[in-house]
Amino acid sequence: MTPKVSIVFTSYNHKKYLKQAVDSLLAQTFKEFELIIIDDCSTDGSQEILKSYTDPRIRLYLNEENSGSYVISTNYGASFANAPYIVFAQCDDWAEPNQIEILLNAIETKQVGVAFSCSNLVDESGKKLKEDFDVREDLFKKSHSVDSVILKDHAFHYLMNSCIIPNLSAAIIRRDLFENLKGFSNKYTVLADWDFWLRASSVADFYYVREPLNNFRQHSTTIRSSIKTKKQLSELFDMMFSIGKKKNISKWKVCNHLIPIWINWIGYGKKEWIDSFLSMIFKGINYTALFPIAMIVPFSGLIFSIIINKIGRVV
Repeated sequence: MTPKVSIVFTSYNHKKYLKQAVDSLLAQTFKEFELIIIDDCSTDGSQEILKSYTDPRIRLYLNEENSGSYVISTNYGASFANAPYIVFAQCDDWAEPNQIEILLNAIETKQVGVAFSCSNLVDESGKKLKEDFDVREDLFKKSHSVDSVILKDHAFHYLMNSCIIPNLSAAIIRRDLFENLKGFSNKYTVLADWDFWLRASSVADFYYVREPLNNFRQHSTTIRSSIKTKKQLSELFDMMFSIGKKKNISKWKVCNHLIPIWINWIGYGKKEWIDSFLSMIFKGINYTALFPIAMIVPFSGLIFSIIINKIGRVV
């Protein structure tokens, strides 16, 4: 019998978290799924753990060489999917027991392209830090404080301001939508999922489940943590201007979305952000000569807040 959900699980050198991640999927209240596991040539003993599972729903693929990108291994896993819906699970996160049951019910009954939930942000030991809902923009929090449909135009607006689905493991996607959009773009190493959500919001509505159904682990060996800030910011600039071009959005308007995100990125690493500052300005200018002008208001606000903060410390 064809499963109703394909779970594509990518694994690479996260032996410490692996068993919790896999076990949380096998313990789902919804049972009609296939679990496609792609191990991208782990060298830390992860493959031995994966080989120990005997659940017939598991299909294990062990790459003989590392693909060099989670995007490649994720798209590769999706190519084996048989079900009409796909869940992408990652080896350092874990799911609540009812995650798939709730998300599947939402995507089917609401007739949307993507259903996703709030996530708990947890530390390396699994202790909850906060919910990702806490850092959403005010309009999102006001409009989606309860389970709700997010119309595609609204989803696109939110996604142009921040990645409202920062945890790929927290979503279920119609397979035909994923395939029609040709999966995750190999142009990106860090932001492929954000780029996909932006492209998906051009053609499909979303549904948001306010309850945290997934646990998004924050640690020093995540993809984002291991890739330099300059590379991440370069992808951000390329993604925003690429989406703007496809949607026929003026470069000035793209700048107005991009620059505040760029400023907030300083929180991921102040020194690296400052070191990449000039190169990002030149990158912005390469896209539009209006870029320095668009910087004036948001950067004035940043400088003002720094001055006030310094004065406050002195006083």
